[in-house]
Amino acid sequence: MATPVDTFVALSSFLTGIGAPVLAPAIDPNEPPLKDVFYEYANRRAGTTLTQLLDVFTQNQGQPPSVIANAIFQNANPLVGFLARSIMLQWYMGNWYEPADLQAYSGRTKHGPVPSVVISDTAYVNGWSWSVAQAHPMGYSNYSFGYWASPPPPLSAFLGTTGKPQ
Repeated sequence: MATPVDTFVALSSFLTGIGAPVLAPAIDPNEPPLKDVFYEYANRRAGTTLTQLLDVFTQNQGQPPSVIANAIFQNANPLVGFLARSIMLQWYMGNWYEPADLQAYSGRTKHGPVPSVVISDTAYVNGWSWSVAQAHPMGYSNYSFGYWASPPPPLSAFLGTTGKPQ
């Protein structure tokens, strides 16, 4: 039987388009593993809605992606869809965006940047936006000196099942 964290990783994979083994490798160099950090953060900030989102995802597994997406983003509780957006941003940016803030800004009732909180320095430097952009955060790189002299690896090396490049 899948644990809530396992279901969270499967949901996150569905939402981000990044394979679950890549999001949550069996051996995660981060301590604690990012999957646990992100699940616990989302659970602390939106526990009841997270439970509802995980239930919706579980009930619709095996359906076509469009059916799952509609069940999440057209849910009777609009915060379910906005929490899904928060989770996507969490994985890509390493930041937390409150679902209620995303909802307020989507309705054009507020303007300017959506408030966010950096979850941790580890979450920020491991945000998937850097891999998708084939870049690294300012002031941080796990590449060796002179890496810029060679073309970057293909995007598939960042998002496929091979994991993040070292």
